[in-house]
Amino acid sequence: MADPSISFDERRRLAREQGKRARQRADELRGELNQLLLAGNPLAFYLQLSVWEALARSAVSADAAFGYDAAVEFLGGLVTSLPAHHVVARLDVDHPPEQMLRLDRVLREYCIAEDEGGVGVDTSPGDREGGVRALLRYESRLDRMRGYELHLKEIVTTVFAAVDRQAVAGLGFPPSLTIQLAEAMERIR
Repeated sequence: MADPSISFDERRRLAREQGKRARQRADELRGELNQLLLAGNPLAFYLQLSVWEALARSAVSADAAFGYDAAVEFLGGLVTSLPAHHVVARLDVDHPPEQMLRLDRVLREYCIAEDEGGVGVDTSPGDREGGVRALLRYESRLDRMRGYELHLKEIVTTVFAAVDRQAVAGLGFPPSLTIQLAEAMERIR
């Protein structure tokens, strides 16, 4: 329950300040994610976190794993936004397990900061409906639109095609194989 001694406008101001700090923190963490990805093999990081997410989803309650799939998808977006020659040049780079744990921690912190950064963004002092808009925006970030998988498959197929041949030497299999594996797993369910 809100403290009745704090006015609505003061609560709104505090929420905006908190949102601004969270957005700044999210920017810092996004930079750290990029640095971590380039300190190892970005593609291996993404593939390992994808497997980790799938295992976690089957091992813990749905509410404990809620949202992590979107976090891993975001990381995949970061990997695909890197210049292809950087990704290809790092295909044979190994990384210790601690680096994977750090990447996971920073990714989770980034997602929390990103969510907190949305607080108070669309509200003005006379706008009591701003909170409702913020809730709707938050909900839409969690939902998947129709055709989402098809769009993601097209993007992933295009990106993996560029690195498949080189990745076989380092990974032992082409990353595009993960698409076929995911489709097979979906048919089994």
